[in-house]
Amino acid sequence: MLQPIPEDGDVPNPLAAIMADKQSLPGKVFGNPPRPPSVANTRRWRGAEIPSSNGHGSARGIAKVHAALAGGGESAGVRLMSGTTVDEARKERVAAKAVILGMTYAVRLGTCFRSPSLATHEGRAHSGTQAWEGSMGYADPEHQIGFAYVMNQMGPAIDTRSASLSRALYRAVQER
Repeated sequence: MLQPIPEDGDVPNPLAAIMADKQSLPGKVFGNPPRPPSVANTRRWRGAEIPSSNGHGSARGIAKVHAALAGGGESAGVRLMSGTTVDEARKERVAAKAVILGMTYAVRLGTCFRSPSLATHEGRAHSGTQAWEGSMGYADPEHQIGFAYVMNQMGPAIDTRSASLSRALYRAVQER
């Protein structure tokens, strides 16, 4: 089972409490099936079609998709999706409380918004994703930002660097 990296005072770790109690319902859900995190690094796992669990991409690729969402379908002068596709991607599909985590989410096509897990950028993003181990990607149309952070291996701990990097990005934006 993954173990959360201890909070460093700068980055809150919302999964720390969940992972601390392995007998709680959320602890059992996130620890099922019991397996070492290294299973996610295998060709078999990466080749499986598990839409909620094993999306793969580089930080650059994920950031480009989010940059296109932030830029009305265009990123770096290249049209990656039509305006209609962007409009469809921005429509709220479901807003509900997640039973296991007890958090309220609003979901769009493939992304969340108004999600506590994306609060690291102070709610500026219109949509984004945050993965189990700490990877994050989001679009911020106000600042024309597509952001992504990923790790190249699943390890035994939840990485909180994405939140620190996101905050550093917005500090840099504010200084401009």
